[in-house]
Amino acid sequence: MRHISLYILIAVFSLFSCAQDKSSSEADASSDSEEINPLIGSWEMVSYNDADMDEWKSHPETVIYQKHITPTHFTWYHFNTEEDRLVGIGGGTYAYRDGIYTENIDFFMPPGSNELGQAIPFTVEMKDGQWHHTGYAKTMSIEESTGEMVMVDSTKIEEIWKKVEETPNAYTPDVMGSWRLITYREADRPTAMEYPDFIKYIKLITPTHFIWVQYNGEGDEVFAAGSGTYALSADKYTETIQMMYPPGSGTVGSNIDFTYSLDSGKWNHMGYVNRININAEGNPREDLLIDEVWVRIK
Repeated sequence: MRHISLYILIAVFSLFSCAQDKSSSEADASSDSEEINPLIGSWEMVSYNDADMDEWKSHPETVIYQKHITPTHFTWYHFNTEEDRLVGIGGGTYAYRDGIYTENIDFFMPPGSNELGQAIPFTVEMKDGQWHHTGYAKTMSIEESTGEMVMVDSTKIEEIWKKVEETPNAYTPDVMGSWRLITYREADRPTAMEYPDFIKYIKLITPTHFIWVQYNGEGDEVFAAGSGTYALSADKYTETIQMMYPPGSGTVGSNIDFTYSLDSGKWNHMGYVNRININAEGNPREDLLIDEVWVRIK
C-alpha cells in the first residue's frame, strides 16, 4: 500500500481530532444535536482508490462488497461468490457527528490487522446520491524505549458507496436495528441455554438487509457470519442467504423461513436450515434447528 509521511499524518489526524474527542468509548451513534444521520441503511461499494497505484477501481460482478449501518453499529464484508469465500469482514460501533463518521473496530478479518481496536474517522460527502468517504487507518508499532504502542505510518482509505434502494413494505414491525443473542435452544435439548458473554454474537437489520457475526470478544477471531436480504409478514420472517462463513454450508442462495415474535425489546425466531451438504459418512445431514432469542442493543 502507498504510505504517507508522518509530517502529513500530523496534519491529517489533527483534522479529525475534534471528532475523536467527541466519540465516547461505546461510540453511541446518537448525537446531542438533531443532526439527521443519512448513513443508516445498506450500501454497496461502487469504487475504491487503490493506494498502491493511486487509481480508482471497481470490483467484478462476482464480488459482493457491502456495508450495513444501523443507528448504533456498522459491518462491512467482502465476499467472492465464485469461490464461496469471505475475503474480509469488519465492524463495531460508530459515531456520526458534525459530518464526521468514526468507526470503532471491534472485530476484523483477516486476523492480525492493525485496524482492530482503532477509531478511524472518515469525512462524509454525498454526491449524486453516493457516499464518498476518506480516512486513514493507522499502522502501529511498539516503541522499544517505552514499550508503548505508537503510530509509525498510515494507509489512506478512499471509497465511494451507493445506497441500496428500499422497497416499501406495508408490514414493517420494529425489527430494524442492532441485536445481541442472549439464549438459544438446540434440537436435542428441551430448554434454552444462555449465550456466553465472551463470544459476541450480534445481528444488524437495516431496511433491506440482515447480517450476523459471531466473534471472540476477547481476541482476534471471527468464528462465523451470514448475510442477505429478508422479508417480513405478520407471521413469518424469511432470510435469503447471500453470504455464509465458514464456507461449504450449502445455504448460499437459499431461503430460510422463521416464525417470530417481538416482546419488550426481545426478538424470538425459530426455523430450520435445510442441510443439503453431506457428512463424512456420505449421508445427508439433518436439518439444523435455529431457535434464538435476541435483545435489542440500544
